[in-house]
Amino acid sequence: MSPGGTVWEGVAAEAAQERAFADLIKVRRLADALHESTAVARRGAETLYSAKQSVLDVAREASAAGYVVGEHLSVTPSRGGAAA
Repeated sequence: MSPGGTVWEGVAAEAAQERAFADLIKVRRLADALHESTAVARRGAETLYSAKQSVLDVAREASAAGYVVGEHLSVTPSRGGAAA
């Protein structure tokens, strides 16, 4: 170790190196967990986006077929009775 350009030796230097290494291991473990959590969140977001697109596609198809699609995506026949 050379803090400030000065060689640091002895028991205190060794203790500091051991502590720094232990801290490095903890931080790497946390960083790995964070990266994995990010990957899981991205996959979840992709799944939700795909599901949303599917629902919107079905709503467009229902509307094109003459059904009334409500604000909360409820689908009912048009006022004229059966869908076209």
